[in-house]
Amino acid sequence: MELTVSSTFIENIVFQSVEELNEESEFSFSKELKFYDDKKMFSIIFELELNNGKGKLLNMTYLANFKTSEEIGDDFIHSPFPKINAPAIVFPYLRVAVTNIFVLSGYSPVYLPSINFVALEQQESKK
Repeated sequence: MELTVSSTFIENIVFQSVEELNEESEFSFSKELKFYDDKKMFSIIFELELNNGKGKLLNMTYLANFKTSEEIGDDFIHSPFPKINAPAIVFPYLRVAVTNIFVLSGYSPVYLPSINFVALEQQESKK
């Protein structure tokens, strides 16, 4: 099965100054998989919150759409690919988007950490 990232975009963004923020950088995110009636497409939705430690708070919803050459079945849905590989493919795009938002807004760049999606999935599966 061939798989491509067909599109990525920021679905929602709130970027604001908040004086009461913690002075240490804080970053959290969640991800959700979405499968469609079109059996050759699925999406990953990242919800992100970032405090840059300098009074700026970013809340963002980032969506990535994938297209496949074959219909997606239960084997694919329950495989590691949509939970581990697909987020790992898209996360660098999200990292660049966050950095660009800060830089193009006139602030120092913020670099999100790399994420080990294998370890993250293992933690989530223990819950």
